[in-house]
Amino acid sequence: MRQATPFKVAEEIVARGAMDSGTPGMVRTSAPPGANAMMSPVSSVDAPVQQIRNEQLSTQNKLQNTLTQAPQAAAAAKTDFEKGMLIEQNADYLAQMNLKRTMGEILVANGSGTANMQLHAKMTDPVEGVKFRNDLVTAKAMGMGVPPALVQHYLQA
Repeated sequence: MRQATPFKVAEEIVARGAMDSGTPGMVRTSAPPGANAMMSPVSSVDAPVQQIRNEQLSTQNKLQNTLTQAPQAAAAAKTDFEKGMLIEQNADYLAQMNLKRTMGEILVANGSGTANMQLHAKMTDPVEGVKFRNDLVTAKAMGMGVPPALVQHYLQA
């Protein structure tokens, strides 16, 4: 014979009464068997129910806040990174524009770059380029006190 507990007897009596009266929907289907007093600390008579419930809700809020803040922090970090990249690219663009403007000013100051073009033509011409470089080396050597004949001797060797 089964040992009866006061909880089991009460559960069986309620279930039989509900079935006999034609209201089977009143029979418990989802709640675990046993007394509520043994289910959780909140169910006990002397437990500070509101305090425990507030702690549970606070923990739940912290968890939910963490779950929603993580993607937001990732999106903010990505935005900050892209912003830094745009600032850097803009600075590079401005530096290139200033360089081009300065080069244009130099070309205008040299008579639209004719002096630069003439120098380039001299340097690329096979005969004129060799003569120009020899003259340049000779002038530097003379500035250092080396006789030009000695420089010419080494350039022809």
